[in-house]
Amino acid sequence: EAVKVNTLSYQVALKDDNASATLNLKNLKFYKEVDGVETAIGSSVTTVADTSTGSVSYTTSASLSMGNALIVPAGDTVYVIAKADLTDSSIENADTVAIRFAAGSGNAQAQTSKSSVDVPGSITPGNSLTVAAGSLSSAENSAFADLTVVKGASAQKIASWTITAGAAEGV
Repeated sequence: EAVKVNTLSYQVALKDDNASATLNLKNLKFYKEVDGVETAIGSSVTTVADTSTGSVSYTTSASLSMGNALIVPAGDTVYVIAKADLTDSSIENADTVAIRFAAGSGNAQAQTSKSSVDVPGSITPGNSLTVAAGSLSSAENSAFADLTVVKGASAQKIASWTITAGAAEGV
């Protein structure tokens, strides 16, 4: 039978080389994805404090109230996605951010029988994200040679460069 999830508790972790680092996940939003279509189910402002170096430490807990936004039909699969802006000035190259769902306790309701359901039944880790510095390099295009042109020539190519983005992401 369909299950309506009323709240989801989640925990956020930060792995940073600085033991006293704090990270603000700006515009942290949760979405459900059904058949390739994403719909917002909640948002939060989350500050994560890292208390250890070298390991992912879940130090921040929060809860998401969703009203009627997350009803999982019987036999269907619904994906829950977390997105945030990684624009905080404290975010550094090689930082790792992870989010997991805490075990639910009576936080959902079966829609036909009206019985209480624990969603999820146990701690459920999500994927982690490692921050990589965007890079961009440029160089003279060696395939384009120096030219001499006549006075009055129009639309003449003067220079050419190759611009290459780093492996982490297009810039």
